[in-house]
Amino acid sequence: MPLPCWRRGLGPADESVRAVSTAKPLSETHPASNGMRRIPRPRRRSLFRRGIEAIALFSIAAILSHTFLVDGWLVPSVVSSGSMAPALLGPHREARCEACGMPLVCDAEDLTVDSLVCPNCGWPGNPLEPRTINGKRLFIDRATLGIRPPGRWEVFVFRCSPHAQDYCVKRIIGLPGESVEIREGDVYIDGRIARKTLVEQQASAMLVHDSAYRDPRLPPRWKAERTNSDWATSADGGWHRPAGDAKSSATDWLTYVHSRRMPGSLDALEETPIRDDDPYNPDISRRLNDVTDVMLEARLRLAGNGELYLRAMDGRATFQLRIQSASGRATLERNGQEVQTAQIDARLIDRPVEIVLSTFDRRLLFAIDGRRQLIFDDDRSSAPPKPVSRPFAIAANRLAIAIERLRVLRDVYYTPPTDTRQALSRQLGPDEYFVLGDNSPISVDSRSWMGGQTVPSGSLVGRVLNARRRQPGAAGKRTGN
Repeated sequence: MPLPCWRRGLGPADESVRAVSTAKPLSETHPASNGMRRIPRPRRRSLFRRGIEAIALFSIAAILSHTFLVDGWLVPSVVSSGSMAPALLGPHREARCEACGMPLVCDAEDLTVDSLVCPNCGWPGNPLEPRTINGKRLFIDRATLGIRPPGRWEVFVFRCSPHAQDYCVKRIIGLPGESVEIREGDVYIDGRIARKTLVEQQASAMLVHDSAYRDPRLPPRWKAERTNSDWATSADGGWHRPAGDAKSSATDWLTYVHSRRMPGSLDALEETPIRDDDPYNPDISRRLNDVTDVMLEARLRLAGNGELYLRAMDGRATFQLRIQSASGRATLERNGQEVQTAQIDARLIDRPVEIVLSTFDRRLLFAIDGRRQLIFDDDRSSAPPKPVSRPFAIAANRLAIAIERLRVLRDVYYTPPTDTRQALSRQLGPDEYFVLGDNSPISVDSRSWMGGQTVPSGSLVGRVLNARRRQPGAAGKRTGN
């Protein structure tokens, strides 16, 4: 497919600005008896003139900012295709699931379908809105390149051809001099897996399930493991559990079970592994890949003096995190063996908290209210991961727990340039960057450009300031992907 791009608009011609002094020289007036000279009072500038001067100064500042600091203020830069979705949407159309109410979005380029399948509940035939929404407007930081080189996982705009007016936007993956390999959906740099921080994980994470949207005809995806469980659903779609009996030794787990609606059924689900399917690409037919890099986001409230348990499975190992509410001491076990302890520096009791537990890039990460509390890099097993359909579970002992919302997300699964499972490898030169799009199945990037083309540093234009999760777009200059 041709490489989409935007065409930059021509700015105003340069104008020389000359400051002209209007002040009159000091002159003698009627001499006073003491021989002193009086200086005439300066004339006050009119309100109209001051307004014209303010507009002129603002225009000059805007032109300088657009040229040297931030591009996109004067001439809008708009994404023109979907290879960076969901962080940066190109022209797209929207729908809403008729069963669970989840908002849906898909690529509008060469669209042949008129309805979407909901990834949250599996309801088919959700009609698309007729209006096409423009791609997201970008603001490009040009000043960063004068201070430091690009960092891994940052989103940058660059010239995607020798012509200076053709721009593209991708995520920086490989840095000059590095060896880049894509294997089993992950990125390896110089033979070691490339890992992300919490902010970097959340910037590219893709939604798998949201408990806030539920089809009442289907059983919930979160299920209690015990038949006599104390877990109960709330009226708002959440979950709650009392503190329970301190003498009880059995852990009361609430487990996420990934499933899909059985074809032709209104109320039946079948358990399946998490895969890299995405409703944003409804016209793409391809082989799906099992994904084990997943994330749990939970909004909850705890009361009492007890322990909170979190469990995560990444297809290679089972992790269990135990947190004592009173002392804040956290203990992490891998396959039943203690591997790390940490001290939680955030108060957990009697206030709403948002927790994140992820297994991206063979790294277990735990955070509270956006602050990382524990991190464990698991390099113990080199075996390929097994498919995972029950990646997360929550339990509590002697703690009352109320869960308002639960979300499961997945990492980008970087696919090889063709429909094969062979690894991709590139050795970068001293002036080359390896770039990828977040929407890997349709992105045209360093994997698929002719000859494995990379991006020279001289082609970089600037860092995208507003590369976040989905936001509405705006009309204007089009940015290629």
